[in-house]
Amino acid sequence: MLQIKYVEIELPVKNLNRIIQVDFISDIHARSNKDIFFLIEALPKLSSEILLLGGDYSEKEQFIEPLFSELSKRYKRIIAVIGNNDLQFLDRILACAKQFGIELLRDETVRIDELTLVGTKDPYKEETHFAMPQAPALILSHSPDILLSFSTDCEVSVLCGHTHGGQIRFPFWPWWWTHTKVGREYGEGRSKRGNNEIFTSRGIGCSLMKIRNVPKEIYKVHIIPK
Repeated sequence: MLQIKYVEIELPVKNLNRIIQVDFISDIHARSNKDIFFLIEALPKLSSEILLLGGDYSEKEQFIEPLFSELSKRYKRIIAVIGNNDLQFLDRILACAKQFGIELLRDETVRIDELTLVGTKDPYKEETHFAMPQAPALILSHSPDILLSFSTDCEVSVLCGHTHGGQIRFPFWPWWWTHTKVGREYGEGRSKRGNNEIFTSRGIGCSLMKIRNVPKEIYKVHIIPK
């Protein structure tokens, strides 16, 4: 079984005056209580106070409540968005988010200190309609396809997931799928699209088949001035 790695990354945001630290987890796809246990065990004891969640929480509805319950015990504040896989459980996710004080955003904004965070609907399966705030701002979205909402000249920073880093990789054929319109170029890690800054999580779960050889990763994000 692949171990879940806790990885530190940097993401620049225009006009930010100081570093802000958050944890970021996407694409959990919990299939059992054991999956939730391994995720919680992978989090450092001194993790960030704020957690951002990038969607696709569970493959089965009954694991949404225990997942949100355990995460809410570790963080003072959790901000989340919906992924394409979550739409089948949307009512349950909304109810559990409310129960555990999770701020679930659907084309809405919140503040993290001086930073404005925009949490979008899932651009892979939904139409998104949100107003771009003045900088400094960070976009939290499930899929890197949210980039198609911006011109390449736009000074925007994005955290997303969805791709699983391909989930299964083979020598000489490194990408199996991304299920995105923007393609492999923005399928994992930090990249740029003109003035767009983006970090795409590899996530930790599996979709379609419970087979994965791509590293499972959760992140401490240092949001830094650009």
